[in-house]
Amino acid sequence: MKKALMTAHVAYAIEMFNIPNIRLLQTMGYEVQVACNFDDRSSLSDEKVSALKDKLTAMGVKYHNIPFQRNPLKPQNLKAFMALKKLIDSERFSLIHCHTPVGGILTRLAAAKSRKKHGTKVIYTAHGFHFFKGAPLINWLIYFTAEWLCSFFTDTLITINKEDFNNAQTKLHAKKVCYVPGVGVDTEAFGGTREKRDELLKEIAADEDSIILLGVGELSQRKNHSVSIKALAELKESKAHLVIAGRGEKESEFRALAKELQVEDRVHLLGFRTDIAELMKSADIFIFPSLQEGLPVALMEAMACSLPCVCSDIRGNVDLIDDKSGIICSAADADAFRQAIEALIQNEDMRKAMAAEAYEKSKDYDIKIIEGYMKEIYNI
Repeated sequence: MKKALMTAHVAYAIEMFNIPNIRLLQTMGYEVQVACNFDDRSSLSDEKVSALKDKLTAMGVKYHNIPFQRNPLKPQNLKAFMALKKLIDSERFSLIHCHTPVGGILTRLAAAKSRKKHGTKVIYTAHGFHFFKGAPLINWLIYFTAEWLCSFFTDTLITINKEDFNNAQTKLHAKKVCYVPGVGVDTEAFGGTREKRDELLKEIAADEDSIILLGVGELSQRKNHSVSIKALAELKESKAHLVIAGRGEKESEFRALAKELQVEDRVHLLGFRTDIAELMKSADIFIFPSLQEGLPVALMEAMACSLPCVCSDIRGNVDLIDDKSGIICSAADADAFRQAIEALIQNEDMRKAMAAEAYEKSKDYDIKIIEGYMKEIYNI
């Protein structure tokens, strides 16, 4: 039986982006193995990591704990490289699909011998290059250099937004560059009724006629939730509540900001949630002021839930949202977000029209369509 290896820096990337890919490879006759850092708890709790291991075992997938570190300059990555190279050399995989910057770099270097000696095909999905228009110079010096070098050891490079696709075509040297519109969203699962709205209103102690603004993403600098909090504080509509699903190192800072701006009773940090679809179906407007994205799954899911979206004007977001399906604002401009939110609150017809358009656009990113792209790529 042919063997395939799926790698990523963190287990989260396997859980969130690659279970469908693993199942697809299995239907294509591959024995699939997974390699990632199961000890990294930056994105998944102990319980979620344990559940992922159980899921992989139930699927017949063998998994390996490789000590990838997020920082490419960490010396522990040498240990990860050696462990991964030993695995690849011994298993002789027919196909390797790698993800995340560090996971992708180390995997492609570790697979160089097997690629040359055994004909192993190496695929890399860039979920958003760390070098992009407006990125710090250090990103270009480190990540572009690493990606440029590793592109010589890449059979297929998958990009998920137009800016990365153009950069990959013109600046890198993979044998083949493909554009795949993200990892897909199950539009059937995210469509539906608002039957659990009352439960959310009760949870956050909000009135029935409240306006629910929803944000999804880790509480980090990159996700830029402070802009949403500042926008809420300036809203004329006092019945608006900002609900954010996610956890991270900025939680105390965001709570302090909400208190400083005297909106702590209307800012609700819910922590890690497994009911994102239900939260989206209960919300009125989706707020996404992120500073950096590849092609954001959360934004696609909001579109599939027929939510009008207010998002930042960055790579990835602008691939998904246009002026018919939402409102695009400068990521640093809290007042622009405030004006966009007020416009949607005050104009119900606009909300409904944008919601309908967002849902129609989400169909272009349905998981079944993405599976078709991936099946063609895996047939290399």
